[in-house]
Amino acid sequence: MTKTTYSPLMKFSLLSISLLLTSANAISGVMPALVEQFADQDRSTVELLSTVPSFSMIIMIILSGFIARAIGDKATVTIGLVIAAICGVIPFVATGSFPIIMASRIGLGVGFGLINSLAVSMIASFFTGDEKATLMGFRSAFESLGQSVMTLIAGFLVTFGWNMSFLVYLAAVPILVLFVLFVPKAPVGTEAGGRSGTG
Repeated sequence: MTKTTYSPLMKFSLLSISLLLTSANAISGVMPALVEQFADQDRSTVELLSTVPSFSMIIMIILSGFIARAIGDKATVTIGLVIAAICGVIPFVATGSFPIIMASRIGLGVGFGLINSLAVSMIASFFTGDEKATLMGFRSAFESLGQSVMTLIAGFLVTFGWNMSFLVYLAAVPILVLFVLFVPKAPVGTEAGGRSGTG
């Protein structure tokens, strides 16, 4: 069987989703401003805004395989990116509602959880051998790069107001566009729950 050759743009688009995966805590530098903004809340409760995405992300990582088997890997990642983009920037608008901001942070974790495991498994769906190993290495590098860059940008944006920092999650929009346009559906038999295990 002829091996499919994928373009550099397809590879970059697939890798780019990993830029987001460690950015849930990118707004940790905003915590002092948030504690001041929501002085009517316990400090520990406000600080949960930084960590609560991790809890919902863990739950969705467990469920993402079942969802991907039902609707496909690409659709699952696409939905995850949409959820992350919307929920990530809600605090920019809902500056006065702590419950809405908390819900949006939980939603952000849901979006990231849908993406997380598939960021790895989709590479295995499309590539084998040395090419797969190389892209796995790049994926780890993209994850670390995303954490650094997103935190840096959020730290810069906070100088214009604490809510501005949440605009950092708009990065999900161009990543979504790249993913939808340039990453095809996984080859038949290699999607979540149906991978042959070869390569």
